[in-house]
Amino acid sequence: MDVNKLEELIVAAEAEAKAHEVEQPEKADEEKAAAPAKVPKEKKPMQANASQKPSHPPYFQMIKEAVLALDEESGSSPYAIAKFMEQK
Repeated sequence: MDVNKLEELIVAAEAEAKAHEVEQPEKADEEKAAAPAKVPKEKKPMQANASQKPSHPPYFQMIKEAVLALDEESGSSPYAIAKFMEQK
């Protein structure tokens, strides 16, 4: 698989992921109307572990590394990518 094509696929996947993260305004209004009023909870002091960054690279970078390492002609299946990431 051509590296440029792979880059295009990764960029498209990132854009699609961002598009799904944006909440629809109509749906948000309906959920707010249907949800009962919430009582605010007491804030707990932050723990030291809460501010630590994850020990692994970003998800899309791990996928890119897996696809490049597997180097399959027809592309890599999600199962193969997940298996590679678990082993690494």
